[in-house]
Amino acid sequence: MATVILSTVGRIFGGPLGGAVGAIAGNFVDQKIFGSGKATEGRRIKELDIQTSSYGTSIPSIFGQMRVAGTVFWSTDLIETRTKQGGGKGRPSTNVYSYSVNFAVALSSRPLSSIGRIWADGNLLRGASGDFKVETEFRFYDGMGDQLPDPIIASALGQEQCPAHRGFAYAVFENFQLADFGNRIPQLTFEVHERDGNVSISDIFFDTSGGVITGQSSETLVGYTFDGDSVKAALTPLLNFCPITILPEGSGFVLKDISSQQEAKVAEPVSIENGENAGAFQETIQRGAQVPGQLSCRYYEPARDFQLGLQSSLRPGAGNAALEIDFPAALEAAAVKRFTDIKLLDLQKSRIGMEGTALAGKEIFGPGDFVTISDRPIKFRITETEYFEGYQKLSGRRSVGAFDIAEVPASPGVGNPASDVSAGTTTIEILDLPVISGSNPDNAAVVIAAAGSEPGWRGAALHQRQGNHLTELGVTTVPATMGQLTQELLGHNALLVDYANIIEVQLPHDNASLPPGSGDPLSVDAPVLCVGGELIRYGSAIEIEGNKWQMKGLLRGCFGTPELVENHPVGTNVVLLEKEALYPIDVDQLPRGDSLIVEASGLGDDVPAVANRQIRKLALVPRSPVHGKVEVSEIGDLQISWIRRSRVDLGWRDYVELPIGEDNELYNIEFFTGYISVGVRQSSVPELRVSSADLAAWGLPSNAVVDIHIRQMGRYDRSEPLVLSIIL
Repeated sequence: MATVILSTVGRIFGGPLGGAVGAIAGNFVDQKIFGSGKATEGRRIKELDIQTSSYGTSIPSIFGQMRVAGTVFWSTDLIETRTKQGGGKGRPSTNVYSYSVNFAVALSSRPLSSIGRIWADGNLLRGASGDFKVETEFRFYDGMGDQLPDPIIASALGQEQCPAHRGFAYAVFENFQLADFGNRIPQLTFEVHERDGNVSISDIFFDTSGGVITGQSSETLVGYTFDGDSVKAALTPLLNFCPITILPEGSGFVLKDISSQQEAKVAEPVSIENGENAGAFQETIQRGAQVPGQLSCRYYEPARDFQLGLQSSLRPGAGNAALEIDFPAALEAAAVKRFTDIKLLDLQKSRIGMEGTALAGKEIFGPGDFVTISDRPIKFRITETEYFEGYQKLSGRRSVGAFDIAEVPASPGVGNPASDVSAGTTTIEILDLPVISGSNPDNAAVVIAAAGSEPGWRGAALHQRQGNHLTELGVTTVPATMGQLTQELLGHNALLVDYANIIEVQLPHDNASLPPGSGDPLSVDAPVLCVGGELIRYGSAIEIEGNKWQMKGLLRGCFGTPELVENHPVGTNVVLLEKEALYPIDVDQLPRGDSLIVEASGLGDDVPAVANRQIRKLALVPRSPVHGKVEVSEIGDLQISWIRRSRVDLGWRDYVELPIGEDNELYNIEFFTGYISVGVRQSSVPELRVSSADLAAWGLPSNAVVDIHIRQMGRYDRSEPLVLSIIL
């Protein structure tokens, strides 16, 4: 006598579907395929694993596409970097400390083809296009046989002591900046790809069994993590839930779809067993309270960044229990719903069992075979058979046959995916500003405006270039609002509000916008633009199309920049002046008139963005006088007058004298005929009288045209000239 059993390995529910491995002499197949490990229910599904770094932690094998936490197997201590920022005339410098780390994370104990997105503490660290959201160098090792040691690990351990880790895939982060993560290594999860497209269940069984289990299944998964304390534990969830079975075939074992076993054999009952009347086949029916009417399945949903998903199937009538199954695999929602429908149908059908004795003639019945008893139409699937001479004792349960349950639409649920926006490339502009409200009149107001071409841009490291030498300046703050003129902006009288022209500017992306304005450019809080160096207040701004904006009601040449009111061509850079978005730099040691070269490197920059500007230090330059008048008196003297302006207070205050903003009031007045200087005078008041005798001493001919250049002398520099002309 011999017994063959179709055992349910770690079955969560009763019933044969997806549960079984043919076994000769008890657990022979379990021993042959899975080893002698202890009984287990397999790997339970859970929220995405926490990244580990414990010694002896197992590294899973990844099939298809999954999201895994990985294991940190090597790291350095925190690396402290000190940067000195600020300083200069009358200002202390600040030491700024930042921390980084180098570490390596094991991902799979079998090779991978690529890595997709990476999350850090649940936020996207690496986008789908491969761009990182924080500063780091990154290397991926696929685990192939020609893999070489990582250079930074080798430098720490020694070239001879550093393994290449061939056979398992891992990732290395070098100079990973920790400022965004509380100066600690964040919890990382990785979207990993073992292959393109779905993975066949039969491939998983073949690879993990060392080729013992063959056969082809039509069922596929997006991904599967082969993990557990034994092969049996790792494969049990697939056997429990998927519509597949494993049967002995020849000297090996074969994996089959349940749907492929449709032909039923006919079993003829026998009436005599060991000389006694055996009786008919007997049916057993499970109590309704033990039979599920609803089945729910938890799984990993690819459409929701591999977070947990839930699909349910409802078939009332056969039972009233509600059960939940864990399926630790990644699969599309509709496919999981189909598996759940099939599993529930099988559980309800399998409530009916049978036992009896059949003739063993031409037909030999084995575990997994479908049979019908000759005197009844119900089809059963054999779970156990005991062989005798001339007959077999059979046990079985009713099971699903040809699948009439098709894949139906199913929703993956509403997710909250992490924002995946590219940083793009950096745009940088150096602004040499006059004194504006809140700025120090004793320091040059040179600032850096920087932004990115894409919404994900967060900042850039700034360096000043002097020949082959780079000096670190710091890191930009929030992105500036920057764009370019899409149509020429014509010049206009700086003393009148410009209603004739508009500013039309193209901003780089959807997240960039301009303040709408109050409608009045004379308002003290009207937005200010820098257009080719000219400062312009505007009354209103509207978006007209595709990140293109128009500004109307323009107050030109604001804050003492009327000399910069000119025609600005298409392509001129436009920057919105917002204090928090402008990074001030110290140019005290840079002589006026020299060029300042600044390089900016953001996360999306293959090469630094470069800006070059000749620095005039406008904040230190007095404003040129205005409202000049020159007259010739009756006796031939020249009477010249003007009104001074203050570089530290550009307001218009009735009956109040503006603060001079300099150590003393002094003017330089120079006289030219043609381009030849013929005389120079100085005055401590805004007027000057030149006698006819002095004019005669200059040797000027009759009807000579004399140009008079009046400059205010300041603490740091002199103003641009106010030019007056007169014919003597």
